[in-house]
Amino acid sequence: MPKLTTFIISMLAFIVVLAGAFTPLMAEINANYDVLQYNKTSLEAYNKLSDLSEDIAETQNKASTLESKSGVLDVLGGFFEAGYGAIIVAAGSFQVFDDIAEQAFEDINLPVSSDIFKGALIAMAIITIFFGIIIGAILKRDI
Repeated sequence: MPKLTTFIISMLAFIVVLAGAFTPLMAEINANYDVLQYNKTSLEAYNKLSDLSEDIAETQNKASTLESKSGVLDVLGGFFEAGYGAIIVAAGSFQVFDDIAEQAFEDINLPVSSDIFKGALIAMAIITIFFGIIIGAILKRDI
């Protein structure tokens, strides 16, 4: 099967190029990172995950009370309200991810090229989530 062999060789070449590209970046991180510059106030940006967890729990609680509603229109309205709340939480999670990534890059003191690196990390996260959803839909199970 030459196609599979070509794919494996291409992936190995890609990994070698990727490792070569990240080596100077990791060297720069090791040179610039200093444990003595640790600042506890920067942890406040990471606490946004607990706020996001509270929003998720609140949306779940609202959705779980739909069974107690009596009218059809009440249940239908509750579904729309729960769906809207889920969309708001999902959109807010992207902002939380961006804020945490921004704080992490600020804490590490990366060079000017860190914006490109941050964009690449965000793109990889979105692609991974997208492929996870597609694979889960194809296999018809939760991943």
